[in-house]
Amino acid sequence: MQRISFALEKGKQTQQHHALNTQELVANVDALICRVRDTLAQTAGTEEK
Repeated sequence: MQRISFALEKGKQTQQHHALNTQELVANVDALICRVRDTLAQTAGTEEK
């Protein structure tokens, strides 16, 4: 019974770890998109002058 409980707990920890990795990845992609958008806006503004 202890082995089953340990395995279930380990599975929950793994799922939580994957969820945190996914959230971190989404946040990093969002930040990257914002930086690219800002850079493109600056470049477009520079080309018009």
